[in-house]
Parts: sequence; C-alpha cells; structure tokens
Amino acid sequence: MINTLPIRKPHLRIRQTASYLLRRPPMSPIRFILFGRGRSGTTALVSLLDGVKEIHCDGEILSTPVLLPKLYLQSCSANSPTIAYGCKVLSYHIRDVQPLLQRRRFLHHLDKAGFKIIYLQRRNLFLHALSNIRARVSGYSQKKTDGPTKAKVIHVKPESILDWMQRSKRKAAYELELLQGLDVLALTYEDNIQDSSQHQPTVDKICDFLGVPSSPVTSAYRKQSPGRWQDAIANHEELTEFFENTPYAQYLQDS
Repeated sequence: MINTLPIRKPHLRIRQTASYLLRRPPMSPIRFILFGRGRSGTTALVSLLDGVKEIHCDGEILSTPVLLPKLYLQSCSANSPTIAYGCKVLSYHIRDVQPLLQRRRFLHHLDKAGFKIIYLQRRNLFLHALSNIRARVSGYSQKKTDGPTKAKVIHVKPESILDWMQRSKRKAAYELELLQGLDVLALTYEDNIQDSSQHQPTVDKICDFLGVPSSPVTSAYRKQSPGRWQDAIANHEELTEFFENTPYAQYLQDS
C-alpha cells in the first residue's frame, strides 16, 4: 500500500507514482482541482475545503517539477483517506513549471481522469497587483490565526502596478484558453473569499458541485492586508493620480 499523503521529495514522489502505476489502486470517488492564480484567495479556500469532513484538500503539490504530473495527481487521489480529494493547481504551474508536452490540454486530461475544476479569480486587477507587490516587498501573506500583525507601509511605483495588471490580464486570457470547453465552477475572490460571511455559503456551493455533504467550516488563515489599500501605500495619492484617467481607474473606485 502506498503512502497516505502526497510526498514532496522528488525520489519519493517518483516512487509513489510508480507504485500507483503498478498497483492501480482506486482513486477517491470524487476529485477536483482548485485552479487560478496566486494572491486570489486560493490558500484560504484550500483551508476551508480541507475542513469539510469528507474532503482532503492539498495545497500546491505541483509547484516544483514532477515526473508524469497527471499520474502523480491521480496517485495522490488514490492515497486520500476521504471520499473527495482535491489540490491547488495554479496557472503558472502549467505554463512554466511542469514538464508537459501538451500544456494547453493538461486540464482537459485531468477532466477526462475525473477531476472537476473550481476556478477562482480576482476581478480587481489593481488590488491583485498590490497584493502581489506587497507580498514580495514586505513578505506579508495569508497567515494562520496566531495573533495580529501590523501591516508595513511601502512605496510602490505606479509603473510596477501597471506592469502587474497587464501581465495579469494576459494570464487571465491564458487561463480561459486552458479552460475552454470544460465544465467549471467559477468563483471570485470578491464574492466568495473577501468577506468571511460568504465562506460557508461558498463551501456549500462547492460541495453541491462536487456531490459531497457539506459541514460547518472556518478558515485557519486570515489575510494580512489592511482594510484600505491607501493605509498600506505611502504614495497612494500618486497612484490615484496616475491611474485616474486610464481604463484601470474603475479598479481604484471599486476598491
């Protein structure tokens, strides 16, 4: 019998995949992929789903190259102690990390293997860009609920945010290309993750999509960003002026 949890050490992952190929144990009856981009609430959603009694949800198990990625995911599903198994796969894992011959068909291959797809997006490109930049500059991120921390105030070049938003738009187009023709449950950070009052309804919705009984959940993580983006950006007036006459002004207004 192979191990009960996904293994991150390369040689052990190869052994796990090989054992799955030889033995072909049954996979979890229900399996899914949480797909999207980083800084979109995926970590919080993994935590929420992993709190459902019948679900085991892993994080980014494809963040480093894996031999035969699809089979590795199937082996992880076969190892799950629950009836439903899922994990987080970010779009850059497919585009940049994994050794795939058909990158644009990877999600289709998983779909054929019985993996349902939950797609989490973040509509506000401005706040998404700020979140990514602040995470890199100050090191803040989703964090387990171990007490309050004070957000660092940083200076951000407007051009850096513009570059992030433009790249994010291109990545969104790539994601839609990967998902074309697939049955997907689409969620957004703003509607499903940002407000904690929406966490339980979101989990209920996902469980209905998967065909799994729901249960009361709470996330073990809390976001580290302040309530107002202006409170964390020293030159917030400069950013507002820079974007106010651009197509991206709507994102500042929405925030």
